[in-house]
Parts: sequence; structure tokens; C-alpha cells
Amino acid sequence: MHMQLLSPPENETWLSTKEASTALGLSECTLRRYANVDSGFLHEGEHFKKGPFRTSRTAWHMEKVQEAMLQQGFVFFSKNSIL
Repeated sequence: MHMQLLSPPENETWLSTKEASTALGLSECTLRRYANVDSGFLHEGEHFKKGPFRTSRTAWHMEKVQEAMLQQGFVFFSKNSIL
């Protein structure tokens, strides 16, 4: 079976768990905890997508993840900003 890979729309950024956690300044474990079904605020299908298998990688929709984190009270600083 050959799977067709689709490119995301131009205005969406999708990253792996490792890339997303680095971009957000979080550990991979913390990012996964925020996506916990019972206690997290990130939801599958909206903020992230899992592959078809248990061992498949997770893709994170960065714009939606950051928006959800801002709603939870997180503050992001630009790397170029002077504090």
C-alpha cells in the first residue's frame, strides 16, 4: 500500500513533537501532558494529529497550539526582544 503525503496549507505550520517542544520552550513530556485526554487543554484533531499507528509520529499545528497556550495564560517572548 502506498500512502500519499499531502502538504499542509501555506498558512499552517505543522511540526513534530521534538520540533514543537523546542519552538515553544517546553519539554516533550510537558507538551504531551498538555495534550492528555483527561487533563490537558490541547485536543486531537484541532491542535495535533496522530498517525494511523500507535508508534506513528504526532504533528502539532503550531498556530493553534500557541493560541491555546495564550488562552491558558502563557506568555511568549520573541528571541529578538529586549527584556
